Amino acid sequence: MPITYCRLLSLHIFRLLLPHTAVLSSSHLNRRRCCCSDSIAAGPSFSGKYRRKKVFTIIRISRKEKDYLAANGVCQGPGGDIHHTVARHRRTYYMTESENAENLLSQYRRSITICSCQ
Repeated sequence: MPITYCRLLSLHIFRLLLPHTAVLSSSHLNRRRCCCSDSIAAGPSFSGKYRRKKVFTIIRISRKEKDYLAANGVCQGPGGDIHHTVARHRRTYYMTESENAENLLSQYRRSITICSCQ
């Protein structure tokens, strides 16, 4: 079975999270399921301390959104809700879903929306 970009991205983010968590979906666009998410979720390839017990949905965010979330108390790094990958010297930021982070992200997106009503 060829390894796709989506599978590599999901496995990389899986390593960033706690060992008892799973990544069922990654996103090229916000909340879009990875094309190989079912095969990752169904396969019994992990056992022991890597047995998956919890599911996270990964949302891709921009750098400005990451800065806003970090300024408002959302933690970064392995124990936090914001993670990043580096490819070709470019960082891509991802956020795991949590109630507080979701509320802050929607608040930020509402605040930058410009109304074109007259």
